[in-house]
Amino acid sequence: SKAEIVPIAVQRPNTSRVELEFSNDKPGYVVLTDTYFPGWHAYLDDSEVKIFRANILFRAVKVQPGKHVLKFKYRPLSITLGCLLCSLALIYCSYSLLKARREES
Repeated sequence: SKAEIVPIAVQRPNTSRVELEFSNDKPGYVVLTDTYFPGWHAYLDDSEVKIFRANILFRAVKVQPGKHVLKFKYRPLSITLGCLLCSLALIYCSYSLLKARREES
């Protein structure tokens, strides 16, 4: 079947978010020609949906007919783990400083 191109309003508030608004008459896929990379999450009408690879390099999300808002958010696991480890290190350092001050008294 022939691919149908649907007009889409795109907003990109920053490099870690993309928001698309569109309306389609048939089921299909929205293909974003940004590079597919782990860490991207997609939300169709506020429900998380699976991201597929399109043409090896791009991101795609399956959509049903209707008016939709599709949001892509970049939240890689490495950033989450890095923040967690930094928080734990800060807590440990604070604890160690307090313990050392109490021992001095």
